Amino acid sequence: MLLFTGNLRLHLPPIPLKYIGLYLKNNSTGGAAGEPEESEQSPYSLNIINNTFTNGCASIILANYLSNVLPYSVTRNVFNNTASVNFIGIQISGKIKNNSFTSSNVPLGIHLVNSHPDLYNNIVNSKDVSLHLAGLCNPNLAPYIFEGNMIWTGGKNSLDSDEGDNVQLSSAGKILTDWGNNNFSVSDSTNYHIYGWMDSSINSYYARDNCWNSSDVPIISLTKNNSSFIVPIVYYNLGYNCVTEANATGWNITNMGNGIYDSVKLSYDITGEELSDLDQLYYMGESYFTSGNYPNAITTLKSLVDSEDSYSYHSHCFVLLYDCYVSLDTSADESYTIDLYTDLIDYLENKIELEDCGDVDMAMVIIAQCYANIEEYTYTSNTYELLALYHPDPNIRLLASWNYEEIQDLINSGSGGGNQNIEVNEYKLIERIEKIINDDPLMSKVKKVFDNEQKKNWKYLISKLKNQ
Repeated sequence: MLLFTGNLRLHLPPIPLKYIGLYLKNNSTGGAAGEPEESEQSPYSLNIINNTFTNGCASIILANYLSNVLPYSVTRNVFNNTASVNFIGIQISGKIKNNSFTSSNVPLGIHLVNSHPDLYNNIVNSKDVSLHLAGLCNPNLAPYIFEGNMIWTGGKNSLDSDEGDNVQLSSAGKILTDWGNNNFSVSDSTNYHIYGWMDSSINSYYARDNCWNSSDVPIISLTKNNSSFIVPIVYYNLGYNCVTEANATGWNITNMGNGIYDSVKLSYDITGEELSDLDQLYYMGESYFTSGNYPNAITTLKSLVDSEDSYSYHSHCFVLLYDCYVSLDTSADESYTIDLYTDLIDYLENKIELEDCGDVDMAMVIIAQCYANIEEYTYTSNTYELLALYHPDPNIRLLASWNYEEIQDLINSGSGGGNQNIEVNEYKLIERIEKIINDDPLMSKVKKVFDNEQKKNWKYLISKLKNQ
């Protein structure tokens, strides 16, 4: 457990360009949880609690690469003025909870890349964008519903932007806000509460029981990825009047270690809706995961993925599956680790081969992470090359290129069995990876998927230009 707590006050120099309040980089491989001590009773997490950050270029940067999607608990911190962005998270999970981002002069409040944390009860002020999402992001700003209860892992956030949008999705992702009791506020009516690109599986976006500039009418513009399809918005308020909050009927308490406890509120399910069979499976899987019952969570989530390849929470299912496997990786036995991640690799590769995957992008990222965890660095490197060169989304290409550099450093330092001696020549580099792709049936299939997505992108852009 990594712990930053104790009322730390970081007042950085006002000259901003080279100062960061807290910068944590992790590019190691292997299960995040590691081997627990015999006396350890709490889940693995990295806790950043009760601190104040002022000035500098950025307040916090949490940068994770390769197989690391680390669970942070960023709780009860105060983020004051900074030059560019208060919080950057790359490949993070966990929770961002009860924090105050105080300054409306900061361009970006929170910037997430390939991340899926829960956000609960945060006040996020910004000049431009309060929450900016890039890559395969799936943050949660809403409760989940299980056995007649709303479990408030996310929601109850306040996002206020002076000159820009509250939330921007620069890549095809998804942000969960349904029944979230969040307050969104933009100062300029030409800006949006939520704007950007949505996962191609999304046919309607649900944003009920939230407030939008103190009303129940949002300003949202979401376009389905690779198309001109404007996603319809479903919104209305049943039990939220922008001020009151749901009464607690109970609490889920988790021992985080070092005398730190996390509490999650439960309230009655006020939605009046009967969940679909698929939603019931998803929420059951999430409940198993949050309670630490990882084997049952895996079984439930696989059952859901196998039932419907166009389910709108598909990417969330894959993310939760990976988190479950990482949470089970607590043994020092190398053969156990190999068998564990090989099971997930085989499952995802089979879904891609049968064209029954639902989210090839997320599946390939997770496959690369699994291979890194079992130190099959050559295949990991090839997968990141495939993503960096051929994925149609520039944000995903950029992160894949960073991961490629990190894995090359491991290989060249001897961790992965020696230097590959790849000549730095663009033509030969592409020629080499194309041969690898052509010789690998799975990679060939994935490249065709990426090529088709890119063609759709170009077709959409050309049609837009013609209509101008």
